[in-house]
Amino acid sequence: MTAVAPVSFNQTNTTLGEWDLQVEIIEPLELKEEETVAIQLPNLYQSICLAPRHVNPLLHLTKDTDDWITEKLRLGKAADEFKKVEIPFLCAVILPDGPEQPLRALTEWMSYVVFFDDRVDKGGFTNDPGAAAEEIIAFLAVLDDDYPDIPVEANNGLIRAYQQVWKRISKYGSRDDKIRFKRAERYYMTGLLRQIKLLGSGTQVITPDQYLPIRRRTSGMYTTLAFVEWSVNSVWKLPAHIIEHPSIVAFRKLTNEIVSLSNDILSFPKDLSVGESTNMVVVLMKQGYEIQEAIDNVSEMVFARYKEWEQKLRDLPKWGEEIDIGVAKLIQGYSDVLWGDLEWSFTTARYFGKSKNEVKATGKFSVPKRLEQELRAMVVK
Repeated sequence: MTAVAPVSFNQTNTTLGEWDLQVEIIEPLELKEEETVAIQLPNLYQSICLAPRHVNPLLHLTKDTDDWITEKLRLGKAADEFKKVEIPFLCAVILPDGPEQPLRALTEWMSYVVFFDDRVDKGGFTNDPGAAAEEIIAFLAVLDDDYPDIPVEANNGLIRAYQQVWKRISKYGSRDDKIRFKRAERYYMTGLLRQIKLLGSGTQVITPDQYLPIRRRTSGMYTTLAFVEWSVNSVWKLPAHIIEHPSIVAFRKLTNEIVSLSNDILSFPKDLSVGESTNMVVVLMKQGYEIQEAIDNVSEMVFARYKEWEQKLRDLPKWGEEIDIGVAKLIQGYSDVLWGDLEWSFTTARYFGKSKNEVKATGKFSVPKRLEQELRAMVVK
């Protein structure tokens, strides 16, 4: 059975002032005499995630996004590690039928947000909500067509990348596409502030009921779905009141929760190894669950939402043939995100490294027992 632990590539690029980059890649760990805990992953390829999807044939046009973010942030040698994360593939498999501009904008945003999230979540802001708020205000201000072009300076590559994403959306998207993107980004960024306030350095113990609303906000999934809506609407032109209908909103919420919980299961070995506390498996273990019991419990949360999705499909209102076809395409787009995120999790090196194919085939991996013991030492008494 393969044991995994993260390999971190740290770089301080003096030409950027103090830009610290950590790209967490999982690699096999030589444990030798160290005791391990065996884990069995659930098979999440069920129900709405059973049928395989295809990869967007325009992937070849967006692979250069790795070079784009490398140039913006001057990643240097870290670029080789970042490419192993496979962001262009992730976007091409969660947006399999998307036109070029939504796909490229999503790929640029996803490349940027990996670094933004780490910068706010782990970049010295965990105990300084005020500084985090200033950072977020500065970034949200960019989402305005009248905002001036940001000049090239030593350490502002991240915000310049964000402005380019916004310019692409503003140029090629509709008014409603822009509104949905801005709304989703405000929700995501203010969610990060809530997380910092509640969790701080990550030593706090919270309940699953407290955790899930935070996870919904900080997953960035609603922004991802804004790109899905842009893609579908480029053909079907669904009215805003249809996209905001409670029955459609319910599918967005389910998509967010399924991806978030599934990701918590699949990223657990990485999160455990680096001390990441924003993970439902970790939350349950701090409540006293054994490691396998916690994973099984989160799996049941995912399967329950699969069933809820199927029921909501049966209960979906009718609006007329043309709109109904567009709504079906939109909901299919949401479900493509579910399958695509699963497929990417076993393609990227971020979670299981060189063992990704073995773990996908068997569902088996192991983690050092000492890490489990450290986590269980924080159990609520």
